[in-house]
Amino acid sequence: MSLTGTGVCLIDGDKVTLNTITSLPKDFNDIHDRIDSVIERVKFYIPEHTQLVCIEEAFFHVKNRKSAMNILALGYMVRREMIRAGYRLIDVAAMQLKKYATGKSKAQKDQIMMWVLKRWGIETQDNNQADACVLAHLAKAYIQDENFEIITPPLITPQAQVIAAIRAKQEGIK
Repeated sequence: MSLTGTGVCLIDGDKVTLNTITSLPKDFNDIHDRIDSVIERVKFYIPEHTQLVCIEEAFFHVKNRKSAMNILALGYMVRREMIRAGYRLIDVAAMQLKKYATGKSKAQKDQIMMWVLKRWGIETQDNNQADACVLAHLAKAYIQDENFEIITPPLITPQAQVIAAIRAKQEGIK
């Protein structure tokens, strides 16, 4: 999630919807208007019946302190709005996202895009959409696992490990 590009992916049965929310500083009066715009567009794309929202944890190397604070503010405010709207929310670490997509904790953005295409047959327009697609598939598997349903498609071992780690964290187990 960022101010320049935030991916959104929804899975409803067999239908997958991808979007990238973009914003440029020149289009807004100030950072507050820009953050509000991103939040409103995120909320627009998430249907009321959504069972679980997965968001990638903020992890970045930003030299500009102001940029870091803006990214943290965006992440906090999106999470706050999702919780206020009644959605269940799970934070997924960047390494977990990569492991779920590729089977390994370290991967480049283009590798994630390739694995999204290979694993789920979904061609994404950018790395924001690819990350969102991984998070949406993770959310789907998490819900299926929680409901003792057969997970489709079946998980590979690294994916099952990610689901187990996230579930343990949610349940407060170390």
